[in-house]
Amino acid sequence: MPVQKPQMTNDDEKRVVPFRPRPAEPRAAQSGTSAPDTQADSQNRADAHRRRQIANLAAALFAVFLTAVGVWLATSLNHMRQVQDCVAMGMRDCSNVSGSAPHS
Repeated sequence: MPVQKPQMTNDDEKRVVPFRPRPAEPRAAQSGTSAPDTQADSQNRADAHRRRQIANLAAALFAVFLTAVGVWLATSLNHMRQVQDCVAMGMRDCSNVSGSAPHS
């Protein structure tokens, strides 16, 4: 099936859509109040700040948990590797392998 391109006339190619940015007015000026920081607005900011603090604490605890799991996993894998090396060398009592190399 052939691809059909829209036909453009010279007028369509030269049309420019004007961009009008929004006026930069503060929120208080738009609502008609003169005080920029009302009681309800400051309460909303305090609630938002508290929620951000709780979210940041939860993220930090999750990062600490992931780090602890990673360290535990690395040490467990290292211990298993040492036990397997001990068994592969034909040594006895490999369940009590310490962190150092086995003596022959």
